Amino acid sequence: METHYCSEAFELITTTDDQVTSQRISDQLVQSRRTPCVKIYPGCLSRYFWNGSWHEATEYVIVTLALAPDLEQLTAIIKSVHNYTNPEIVARQLKILSSDYADWIQATIVELGVDEHHD
Repeated sequence: METHYCSEAFELITTTDDQVTSQRISDQLVQSRRTPCVKIYPGCLSRYFWNGSWHEATEYVIVTLALAPDLEQLTAIIKSVHNYTNPEIVARQLKILSSDYADWIQATIVELGVDEHHD
């Protein structure tokens, strides 16, 4: 198995308890032209401690692919649309096992015109 390292590739992840918000976040991420892919996973059961007590909610997990230079801008987009006052926004660096997939990520972001947004 060929391993292809794309040190700039990340998954940016957030959650929300509202379907409309999940779609708004997804729409804004796609419209930013800074990601080649956004996935929404419904039905995640979350148990969390907030404001002094335990809570349980069914949430939507939103996962987008991003390159390192775009993480800050994509995070700002998520925060601007999110319905939570303190949303979970985390990034995981990827170890891509398919060179074709790594090439697709980078080529798609270039095709979308993201590189013109970078300094």
